[in-house]
Amino acid sequence: MSEQSLISDQAPNMRFSFPGSKGNLYYSVFAADLASAAAGTHFSWSSPTLPKLEAADSWLPINSDQASWIGSLTALGTVFGPFLGGWLVNTIGRRWTIVTSVMICLVAWIILLFANSVWIIYIGRFIGGAGGGIAFLACPMYVAEISEVCVWE
Repeated sequence: MSEQSLISDQAPNMRFSFPGSKGNLYYSVFAADLASAAAGTHFSWSSPTLPKLEAADSWLPINSDQASWIGSLTALGTVFGPFLGGWLVNTIGRRWTIVTSVMICLVAWIILLFANSVWIIYIGRFIGGAGGGIAFLACPMYVAEISEVCVWE
């Protein structure tokens, strides 16, 4: 028997089992809430970054108006994210919507990483906010659906 067939024969039977009667539930909730934490990084990024961009020796000098837009566009993206998220949760499901929101946030970070103009930063911030809006919509829905009734009370 080949090594590949041994691995594929074992893969469907592999299941995680965490300690305690609700260990898997708590792990799933923790994993889903990491999407909210990932989205939260977009909100906090501007706090240490804007003073560095406004400095005279910045790699991309910006003025106070541009700094205001950089700080605000994440919140503006968060307004539009739940509209897309509402469609996604009904189309691909809650769990995959959370995964999609994390991927959108990752794309936003990649855009910010390679930004060479203030407009690229604007786009990255808006996309990151939209990903956050999706996560903030989908995570509570997912947690409520996987939780047992005894956990709610």
